Amino acid sequence: MARTQLFIQAARGIEEVEVLVLKQIDHLAFDKRDGQVWRKKLRDPVILGHCIRRFALHYRRSMLRYKRLSCVNDVATRRYQSCRKMYDDLTRTYIKVFHGTISPFDKDWELEKHSDAFGNDEELIEKFQQLKLAEAYHYNHQLKPEDDGIYISSFAEKKNKKHRTPADTFRIQLPRRGFLL
Repeated sequence: MARTQLFIQAARGIEEVEVLVLKQIDHLAFDKRDGQVWRKKLRDPVILGHCIRRFALHYRRSMLRYKRLSCVNDVATRRYQSCRKMYDDLTRTYIKVFHGTISPFDKDWELEKHSDAFGNDEELIEKFQQLKLAEAYHYNHQLKPEDDGIYISSFAEKKNKKHRTPADTFRIQLPRRGFLL
């Protein structure tokens, strides 16, 4: 019983932090005026976009976990639906943040042009590259139309305009070593 109570308290705390993070992302990415939402013109949306993407992947993992359990009970089904909605909404937000610009996961994106978004910190840039490589594996090998339809269709539309194959968007071009020096 005590373990269950501890789990419930931890889950509530995590949910509170998630709400705070989502509000901050919303504040940084969008202006709300006259009942409409406007995308802010960000000098460089790389960090914000990556935070949104990581958060979306968190919900994707939870969504897939609850999807496997949804045949067991209604609670798992409701949690699956909640996680699915958050994943889809965060995916749409990511796409909006990069609307009209090139995503860091596009093969034409060049890290050298965005190093100031990382404070020209080579260690931070290296960590970002490691995250990109890990996510490239996911997006090259694990996308499923039934789970990732919004992401696939959004990037497929973009690629079709540029006559690319589906995998092209996710190919990583590593920068030259020491390009900041």
